[in-house]
Amino acid sequence: MRSRDGFANPILGVFLIFVLMSTTPSFLAYAQIAFMSERDGNKEIYVMGADGRSPRNLTRHLADDWTPSWSPDGERIAFMSNRENNNEIYVMDADGSNAKRLTVHPRSDGSPSWSPDGKRIAFNTSRPGNSEVYVMDPDGQNPQNLTKHDKDDWSPSWSPNGNRIAFESDRDGNWEIYVMNADGANPQRLTRHLSHDWSASWSPSSEHIAFGSIRGGNSEIYVMDADGGNLRNLTNDPAYDASPSWSPDGKQIAFASGNQVVRAKDRLILDIFVMDIDGGNLQQLTKDPESDYYPDWSRSVFSVSPAGKQFLMWGRLKDRDYNVTPPAGNSFSDD
Repeated sequence: MRSRDGFANPILGVFLIFVLMSTTPSFLAYAQIAFMSERDGNKEIYVMGADGRSPRNLTRHLADDWTPSWSPDGERIAFMSNRENNNEIYVMDADGSNAKRLTVHPRSDGSPSWSPDGKRIAFNTSRPGNSEVYVMDPDGQNPQNLTKHDKDDWSPSWSPNGNRIAFESDRDGNWEIYVMNADGANPQRLTRHLSHDWSASWSPSSEHIAFGSIRGGNSEIYVMDADGGNLRNLTNDPAYDASPSWSPDGKQIAFASGNQVVRAKDRLILDIFVMDIDGGNLQQLTKDPESDYYPDWSRSVFSVSPAGKQFLMWGRLKDRDYNVTPPAGNSFSDD
């Protein structure tokens, strides 16, 4: 049924959404979370339902693949890989097919983050000699340096409204969270603490930023307003908590957490957890003898189910240190 202006009847649309939500056992279960896992002997990109069900290996490569980033339409995932004996950025379809290399440079490129319109990808690179935040077209063309600073700038995160990019930098002596305009102008420091702050993640409203910090002597998840105010510790527990990612409705945050140390390898074993934005209702999504890390929640209206390309409604109805260890100093190497 269509109205006189040619668009579908909005009342019918709302009714169909209500029916879909009320007849599925868990609407949230059909959202998708991409993450990095070491369960197959090396770093691979996995995807699972937001309830932790049906994890599936997308990359299946002998090289390491990590730091996944969903495209805004949910159809592609950008990621970092050393499959060409150098850290480069790749993109693949959301079912793991059609992997393509986007960057070709002897220096390391990593930590991709899509612009909300899907027309640009922010990333960090050491091609100037130190780490800088660049942007490029989604086919890898037209790279441009946004930060242009003699200190290291890392892990860009594009705000959902498209206006700003958050990143981490040691330009003031230790790792802090900064924001800048999407064109690189007007960089501003948001956090001011002697301990490391990193892995910024925007809320869907662009009003809040979650991040990891060791300011309490242990890595925890914090959230602050987009201007750096109203800081709150969400986790506040003995485990190592890092790498936050907001749910598309802004009501939950996925993150990596663990307290089991594999002494022979001198590293933590992490799993993916989810909590409400006040830190409550903690739920463990993965449980594996090897680490799961870098969760990234798809924000698209349609997500690809782990079983294949079956599109399901989700999301905008209302609306990345590379080691699995605390970052004493960020490095592109994962040795």
